[in-house]
Amino acid sequence: MLPIEKLQNYRGLTIQKLLRPIAKVDTGPAWRFAPSIGHVKVLGTHDGSIHSDNFSEWRFASIVPRIFIMYYELWKLAADNQCFIERAYLQIYKVNKLNGSENEIVCLHCDPNEPKNSKLYIYKCIPHIHMRTAEHPLNHSHIPLALGQDKFALKSVDTFDNFLSLSIQFIHDEILGRLHSLK
Repeated sequence: MLPIEKLQNYRGLTIQKLLRPIAKVDTGPAWRFAPSIGHVKVLGTHDGSIHSDNFSEWRFASIVPRIFIMYYELWKLAADNQCFIERAYLQIYKVNKLNGSENEIVCLHCDPNEPKNSKLYIYKCIPHIHMRTAEHPLNHSHIPLALGQDKFALKSVDTFDNFLSLSIQFIHDEILGRLHSLK
């Protein structure tokens, strides 16, 4: 849980710092809240100019040419001006240099409030990868990056951020690092 004031005043700066290792801009991506829908707040990142209120269209340039990233967090308001994170999603796109189309290649997702009685809880509540370039149905598989660590990873926003930071470092080293070597 996070007080709404901290979400509104500091969370964007925290995310900007967490994403610095994979962002083209040294200071990290720009961020803003999408227009609110009911008791939901969405914090998204972008390159500094956005042309839509639809956060799923926002992108920032990665450290690899023609690779762009979408990152957003969906927070739900609870009682007493507190909120909780429903999801944190990072998606990596490769832009076709001939026609400018995007192809989603890898996703880093986390659904900390996945119902504990769900058969996918142990895979989805912690940071996990989807290999979108794999064939169906494997492209929907949840590949956890910290299996069995849910009690620690979800203990607080700070421990969640530590696991998220490690996962972003994985993206930097094992995904973007390998793509960078191909250019």
